[in-house]
Amino acid sequence: MTNSFTEQRKLLLSESIPISEFNRKLVGITDRWLLELFDSQNVEPTGVSLVAVGGLGRSELAYGSDLDLVLVHQQNNTKTAQQLAEKLWYPIWDSAIELDHSVRTIAQTLDVANLDIRALFGMLDLRLIAGDQELASELKSKILDLWRKSFTKRIPEIIESDHARHLSFGDLAHLQSPNLKEAQGGLRDLVTLDALNKSWQVDVPTAKLATARQVLLCTRTALHLAAGKKNDLLSQ
Repeated sequence: MTNSFTEQRKLLLSESIPISEFNRKLVGITDRWLLELFDSQNVEPTGVSLVAVGGLGRSELAYGSDLDLVLVHQQNNTKTAQQLAEKLWYPIWDSAIELDHSVRTIAQTLDVANLDIRALFGMLDLRLIAGDQELASELKSKILDLWRKSFTKRIPEIIESDHARHLSFGDLAHLQSPNLKEAQGGLRDLVTLDALNKSWQVDVPTAKLATARQVLLCTRTALHLAAGKKNDLLSQ
C-alpha cells in the first residue's frame, strides 16, 4: 500500500497540470491512501476516528507538507487506539512523508488546545479522514465552542505569538528572500485570520483574501517541487 501511494505521487509529478490542480489531486490521493490504511485494519466503526488538522485539515497540501493527524478515541478505547496508531504511523514513515501525529481522547485534545494557541488553530480546521463520524463531529464542535468562549482572553496570546514570529521572519512584502509560511503577510497569518473569523467576534473578509492565498499556496508548492523537498524560503 505504501508503494502504491509513492507511485501515485510520482505519477502526479509527471502530469503537466497547473499547480493549483496538482495541490487538489495531492490532497485527494493522500486522503484515499489514509482511508485505505485505516480500513485495512478492520477497526470497529465506533469509538475511534482518524482526523486531519492543520494544512491537511484545510485541504492545503504542498508537495513537501507534513501530514498532521490525530487519532481520536473514546476513553475506553485507549488500548485499541494505541495499537491502531502503530499500524497507521509506520507506513506513513516508510513512505518518507513527514508526520505530526498524536493519539488522544476528546478531553486530552481540549487540554492541548487550552495550552497551545497554534495547536488550537490547527484543530479549528479538523476534518474526518476515517472512522467514527459522530466522534469527530463532537470534537470539532467542542473545539469551536472552546475557541469562541476563550477568544477574548486569548487575544494577548495571539498578538504576542504573531509579533514574535513577525520579528523573527520579517515582512514578506519587503524581503528579497521571504519565508512564505512564517513571514508577516504569509500563510501563517492567513491561518490566524481564519481563526479570528471562526470566533464569530471578528468579521474577516476571507473571500477577498482567496486570490492571495492561492498565489502563496501555489508558490510554496513550486518551491517544494523545485527543491524536491519542503522549502518555504523564496530565494533568487
